[in-house]
Amino acid sequence: MRARIGRVLVMAFTVPFFLSSCSTNSAQRVIDEVNAYPLVSTLNGTVPPGEPTLAHTSQEILNVMRDGQQVRVYRDVREAGTRAPIHIHPFGGWTCVVSGQAVLYLDGAEPQEAGPNECFLMPARTPMSNVNPGPGPAVLLDSFVTPPDAPVWRIVEVGVESLGNEFATGHNVKGNHQ
Repeated sequence: MRARIGRVLVMAFTVPFFLSSCSTNSAQRVIDEVNAYPLVSTLNGTVPPGEPTLAHTSQEILNVMRDGQQVRVYRDVREAGTRAPIHIHPFGGWTCVVSGQAVLYLDGAEPQEAGPNECFLMPARTPMSNVNPGPGPAVLLDSFVTPPDAPVWRIVEVGVESLGNEFATGHNVKGNHQ
């Protein structure tokens, strides 16, 4: 799904009404399901292009509670020729491109390209990778609405799962920046 930034961010703030019906037990079941997901090395039978790395920088720019749900937005900078490791978002989210280019590789779907002021949906519990094909850095806004203190992603790519958590719960994070 491609959309303009304004429309998708409005959608992000309407999701809590849907999630508010998600009990603590069902939220924990979702997290347990994601934690049990097997490690993989491909999406749709192919390794996504680019070097799997954390974002060059990742900064939490919003973290608020609304209707019992946690709304978090991160500003990430991804260098050209790199990609997020294959990962899963337990509760889904949205990525909006501020500048540069991004391509979402999503298991079971064709790659989705997005440029400045365009967004794509990251469906819940679906393996994916976000690639910056270049030529320059990509500045991205990643938005998530989750139960309180729930993780926003889990790396499931063989060999890079030790990269850890780019989106720390409730903290500013610096990725691989120098």
